Amino acid sequence: MINEKVLQYKQKYTDKDVQDFLAMASLQYVIRLTEEEEKSKTDQLPGSLRELIQKIDSVLEDKE
Repeated sequence: MINEKVLQYKQKYTDKDVQDFLAMASLQYVIRLTEEEEKSKTDQLPGSLRELIQKIDSVLEDKE
């Protein structure tokens, strides 16, 4: 997957070197992994607790 992403970056950005492409691809996958971890944390919450969090967020947004 990283090799494919590096090839995509090589085609898109011709003025960079391989280390830049590797760093960009790695960063993209770390970000995606972090997002998935956050999503899985919230998916484990019971529905009623998730609703309560949404209500709290709504009230806090209204006060801003």
